[in-house]
Amino acid sequence: MAATIALNAAVLLPLYYSQLLVAAVQAVGPLRRFSRFLAVMPTYPARALTAVLLISSLRYAVFCAQFGLLLLAYGVRAPLGPSAAAVAGTFLLKSLVPSLNALADVGVRELSATHLFGLLGEPVLPVLSASLSLWVLNIAVPSAIGLFFVLRMKVLRKRQKSRPAPVAS
Repeated sequence: MAATIALNAAVLLPLYYSQLLVAAVQAVGPLRRFSRFLAVMPTYPARALTAVLLISSLRYAVFCAQFGLLLLAYGVRAPLGPSAAAVAGTFLLKSLVPSLNALADVGVRELSATHLFGLLGEPVLPVLSASLSLWVLNIAVPSAIGLFFVLRMKVLRKRQKSRPAPVAS
């Protein structure tokens, strides 16, 4: 517990005291080239940083709850603590492994989820089903809906361009 608090403090303090972060990066020779990217950090007010962190935490909680409920729906019955750790580990691995598109993103989440829940003795098929359902729910369906609107906008633009302009008399 103490290590977790210390790690969180080590990550959050540089956000709120970004002048120290910029100074520390400028003091370390090999990192000095990154200081220009961090120079904007002190311009963000603490209130805005807190709002972004709260919104990000809410988003993470929603994804964890969705994944947990899907796991339950597919019959995964791992204990709550190890299951929550496996869900967090799945999201961490998905974030750490770079992917170029949404389809490559699918494989990373599924592989990490099946491996981590496999360590808990859970069968592969329900974990894989829950993970794919999470992808469909949060990526595929919204993308398909968005594609419908984008194509509709393109069709409307083409129709407007193909109409002749009214002639003034």
